[in-house]
Amino acid sequence: SNRIIDFAASNPKINIEVKVRNGKHPFIKGGYITGFDKQICVKNLDIPSIQKFVYMLNNSSGRKIKNLSNKPVKTDTPSVQGVWTPALDIVNKHFDVKIT
Repeated sequence: SNRIIDFAASNPKINIEVKVRNGKHPFIKGGYITGFDKQICVKNLDIPSIQKFVYMLNNSSGRKIKNLSNKPVKTDTPSVQGVWTPALDIVNKHFDVKIT
């Protein structure tokens, strides 16, 4: 289609190959310089959805997605301010500061 040709013309650094695979589901495969590959099945998808996946593959790094929220943050240098506790809440207290 003309959309593939237009995308290839606007992104000359990308190698686009279209292959006929009789009896197999269509897919989009992105190969990256880092050596990683991503493959997305586009069976029964409309053209805007396929175009969205092509742009997603173009804008991604190819690395696998990692969940970073499961691991607690550990550090060798604890906070200089110390650990906060409710007893340290000084929002409503008034302080007099005298500079001499």
